[in-house]
Amino acid sequence: MVTFVSSGQKTIEKGFEELQKKNFGLAETQFRKGLKKSTCVASCGLSQLYCTKDYRNLDSAFYYMFMSDTSWSAVPEKLKLAWKTDFSFDRNAIDVQKQTVSQLCFEAVETQPTVQAWNQFIRFHPHYNLLVHLFQNNN
Repeated sequence: MVTFVSSGQKTIEKGFEELQKKNFGLAETQFRKGLKKSTCVASCGLSQLYCTKDYRNLDSAFYYMFMSDTSWSAVPEKLKLAWKTDFSFDRNAIDVQKQTVSQLCFEAVETQPTVQAWNQFIRFHPHYNLLVHLFQNNN
């Protein structure tokens, strides 16, 4: 399965394996080890971890999703291809994670809606598909 092997890649691979097994503490440790060498994919893994029901922290999920999103453009093409092969990780995976985080944040605001909470959601999640759809339908 692994075609581009480095110490950073191995820790990311282990992180995703542990996340799949629901070994959340081990997954977090592996992703954090991979942050320096593979910031984009490791931070997306951390964001996925923080979206899980048993390890949920939406502030951290958003932070690491944003880190993954903003670091993508600096990733060399060769590494992007390796990540796609090794982890099925590409720009689309980041976009899916952005929608996942936004959906969870949307649901959190729905449980305790305030004008301030909705304004903050709109400011930090302008990419959220449902929000875009709502605005298009109101115009």
